[in-house]
This record gives sequence, structure tokens and C-alpha cells, in this order.
Amino acid sequence: MLDIGLSCTYRNNMNTKVGERGQVTIPKSVRDRYGIQPGMELEVHESADGIVLRKQDLGRTLERLKGTASIGNLSTDEFLAKIRDE
Repeated sequence: MLDIGLSCTYRNNMNTKVGERGQVTIPKSVRDRYGIQPGMELEVHESADGIVLRKQDLGRTLERLKGTASIGNLSTDEFLAKIRDE
């Protein structure tokens, strides 16, 4: 089941196999429908009905990355302070 935050409906039954390293291929029609691109991170959640995949929320991704960039030897906060003063 792929949940993008809307109520779930099962359109078609599609099967895929789990590879030796635990990888699963999402069918192309599903990737196209939900805009899933190579390299995109999906959230994996367990529910009473099974496993749910969700496209990662951009807001949560940005919050997770907040303050992690550095420019040269400057932290993000130091860099922003420097460019705001100029």
C-alpha cells in the first residue's frame, strides 16, 4: 500500500519480489502516478494493515537538515550572520 496522506484505495493488485538485499521494485505505473523519482527517499511505516510507504514530506526533510550545512569553516548560522551583516 502506498499512502500519500490521502485515504487509501486499492486500484490494482501488483506483485513484486524482494531481492537478496531487501530491495523492492515499485512498479513504473505506481512511480509515475505518485511522482516517485530515482534517489527520492520514502518513509516506511508499520501499520495494523501492513507496511506503508510515504513520499518524504519536504518540510520534515528541511527541518531535519536545518543547521547541518557548512560553508568553508563557517556553520550555517555563522554564514547567515555574515551575509546579513554585509
